[in-house]
Order: sequence, then structure tokens, then C-alpha cells
Amino acid sequence: MNLQKQVNFYLGVKFIKAPVYSDNEVKELIGISVIELRHLWIFSGRNCFKEAVDNLIHNGVKIDFKKANKLKIKEKL
Repeated sequence: MNLQKQVNFYLGVKFIKAPVYSDNEVKELIGISVIELRHLWIFSGRNCFKEAVDNLIHNGVKIDFKKANKLKIKEKL
């Protein structure tokens, strides 16, 4: 699978439309590397990855790994 398809798969949308040939290009476009993106995607149920992706798509703000990797605090009922 090429990098463009991987990134779009992990983001859940077709964000990158042009071919991407290196991890540095990915980092320039979205703010994080493919490995960091995969890590955030794997743990997306526990971290703020979905919010970071929404912010990237709608506001053009690049993903910050440390902010997106923070744990969500679940409220007890």
C-alpha cells in the first residue's frame, strides 16, 4: 500500500489527493509521520485522535502528536 492510501485510510477520509513519496512529505502535510499516525489510529478509542483529525480537515490545523495522544478522561456516572 502506498503512503497516500495509508494516510487516507488512517485519517478515515480522502485528505491527500496527490501521490506522496516520503515520510517527510507526509509530515509536512499533516504534521506527524506515518508511524505516529498509525499509533494514534490504533489507540483512537482512548486518545484525542478523532478530534485532531476533525481539526485538520475542517480548520487546516496540523496534528500535534503530544496533544492528540493525550488520554480521554471518562466520566463516571
